[in-house]
Amino acid sequence: MVCGDVEKSTEQKIKQYIDEYGKWLSNLCYVLCKNKCDAEDVYQETWVKIISNFYRFDKKRDFRPWATKICVNCFKDLCRKRKRSADFSSDEEKQRFLASIPSITEEDKQDYSKLYEALERLNTNERIAISLFYFHDISGETAAKIMGKSYGSFRLLISRTLKKLRKELEK
Repeated sequence: MVCGDVEKSTEQKIKQYIDEYGKWLSNLCYVLCKNKCDAEDVYQETWVKIISNFYRFDKKRDFRPWATKICVNCFKDLCRKRKRSADFSSDEEKQRFLASIPSITEEDKQDYSKLYEALERLNTNERIAISLFYFHDISGETAAKIMGKSYGSFRLLISRTLKKLRKELEK
């Protein structure tokens, strides 16, 4: 195989991953950022990092956790740059956030408004943990690795965040 063939096969593989995981990754960006502009920036930055580091990806492993970790790190970088947690900037952003959660039907969106408001008040790590585990069905073990935490500390974070959400919802 010549060098040009390697580049073509890598390019084809990347295109395949974009087709297969693009919408899912876009939804994750919206859940994390809750803001169209930031979500698009994080989405693009994620793919830039995936493509530039594709040679490091172990093809024997699942692509989704690797891409998720890159996405989460891009989101954290954005938050650090702005020294704030991402906020919703409009009702349109709230609707986009709700639309990115696959299990919510149109008629249920109103029922989730209090939960949505409580999620809005979570800090970055809490929102990432809840988003990965509940909205994107990533296992606790995988989510812990993505966040750079032990499984026990991830479970503790989820537990504390759920208590915080319950307390918020009881008000």
